[in-house]
Amino acid sequence: MGLMVWPRVVRNMDRLRESRKGVSELPSILDGQEKKGIRSLDGTALFVDYLGEKDPTVFLAHGYTGNGTEFHYQKPYLAEKYRVVSMDFRGHGRSEVPESKDYHVERLAEDLKAVVDAFEPERFVVAGHSMGGITAFKFYELFANEYKDRLKGLAIIDSTGLDLAEGVSLRWRLFIQWNKNLLENDFSEALAARLSDSPLMYLCMRWLVYGKRPPASEIEFLQRMGCSTPIITLRGAARNLLEYHLEHCLPNVDVPVMLLVGSEDTLMANDRENNRTFSLLPDARLKVFKGAGHCAPQEQPDEFNQALGGFLAEVFA
Repeated sequence: MGLMVWPRVVRNMDRLRESRKGVSELPSILDGQEKKGIRSLDGTALFVDYLGEKDPTVFLAHGYTGNGTEFHYQKPYLAEKYRVVSMDFRGHGRSEVPESKDYHVERLAEDLKAVVDAFEPERFVVAGHSMGGITAFKFYELFANEYKDRLKGLAIIDSTGLDLAEGVSLRWRLFIQWNKNLLENDFSEALAARLSDSPLMYLCMRWLVYGKRPPASEIEFLQRMGCSTPIITLRGAARNLLEYHLEHCLPNVDVPVMLLVGSEDTLMANDRENNRTFSLLPDARLKVFKGAGHCAPQEQPDEFNQALGGFLAEVFA
């Protein structure tokens, strides 16, 4: 009985604390104009929307089980000065599940390249959260030479440049292993639907992703978003997250990099607060958000937006 009651108690306490701050719900999800007809290099159709018409451009790349709506605090803020493009990676959000069922980080980098090429920016920055940050580094490794003098920097958000296979924490390893072994059947789909608003899943998301005193509305938003991701994508992307190698390329990154990470982010056991990633990059800045977890853009949006905005102003100057 206690196992079932405790998640409800935690969720209700979070809701009460948030309501006392005058926050009762998320801001409206700001969708820009859809850019139709974008396909990745293997033909997978991608959903992309944008705000603004002119450069410089900021490309927003979301995390595992997420989609472009996770940047609901950043899009209106950045759109005051820049063209802001948000995408859904293959199998996530409103993008197509790839026929190949290939979710390797190289395919994700190709998704990102297809989006960049569709806008032909003269100056741009890629800002990637979690899996999107890993993809941003892979995008640089594979395609940086094509965008010489156009790619002005990378913003790596609650992510890492180290190999996950060697450094991911136990709680994240358990989460990834769970998703790797999901079964694609009617029972699993029905279970995901039941979990999308359950107190137990709320508690799991809170424990895995968030830092101190997280906003209940954000946890519930992430919970619904994750549970709506197709099982084939959850399984396929999870199987590839531990199979990439980027650490070797970090000393060769010749554009400015901004590392933005929550002090309570538990993704990496041996790279807490991005200290090792920072030490390997030739031109890096590091901003740590005290008390935030793996979703600093949503947990501390005002402070996060100021830090990211300062970096963009520097590299686009």
